[in-house]
Amino acid sequence: MDPRTLKFAEATEASFASDRWPLILTLLSMDRVIVFADMMGFGVADRPAFVGVLRSLILQMRQAQAAGRKFYDADHVAERLVAELGSETTNHLAWWGQHIFGRNTQDHLALNAWTITLRHCRHEPQSWAQLGLATDFSEDAMLAFQRSIDTTEYYRRQWLIEAQPRSDWDLETYACNAFDDDDDFAPSGPASYLYPATMTYQGYLFWAWMLERLDAQQQSALTRNATQIAQDTEALRFLGELPLPATLCIGL
Repeated sequence: MDPRTLKFAEATEASFASDRWPLILTLLSMDRVIVFADMMGFGVADRPAFVGVLRSLILQMRQAQAAGRKFYDADHVAERLVAELGSETTNHLAWWGQHIFGRNTQDHLALNAWTITLRHCRHEPQSWAQLGLATDFSEDAMLAFQRSIDTTEYYRRQWLIEAQPRSDWDLETYACNAFDDDDDFAPSGPASYLYPATMTYQGYLFWAWMLERLDAQQQSALTRNATQIAQDTEALRFLGELPLPATLCIGL
């Protein structure tokens, strides 16, 4: 699914009011991040123009901070984005920041619960059968889930990026934000957000595909069965009752 073909709700100043937005804008301004845009569910037709606008905004933020003024102004950001990138891209960005980007482990709890459960089931044919999916659909669902957790393309791109020198902008951004991808205990660089965002988007794509094929009754049965599997598996009991798949609909 090409994110650029989707239509999103109109963004407002409030859409950019969260304190996560300075981080989001900083990450998406980086050369080593924007090459993953499509994999993270954020497609932009003109990447150089998009990155240029974000970098201009970030430089303004740095100047404001250095002068002791308000560091981040959501109203100004929203106005600049609409004026220079258009409402379609701005709406898309607002949706992405709300539904795909994750700042910590408390984001996307419902999706993660299902992913953990299905990862367990895919290795246990009996457990996958216990999900109760229709026989003629179960194999397709397994293949679709396998694709959603496939990391081959992500790591291929990461290897290509890591093999190249960092751009001047990325070097400056690492320094200004004290980013560190190599800290084993508390990594804080772009990689800390790139991988989760990619897997989150792929996970929601899988559920968009599933929701097109499961009616309300089938979703309820799947939830009951998956919850029972989790409760019968010691390592999964912490998940509790799984949420209905319909809660995973984010507009894809």
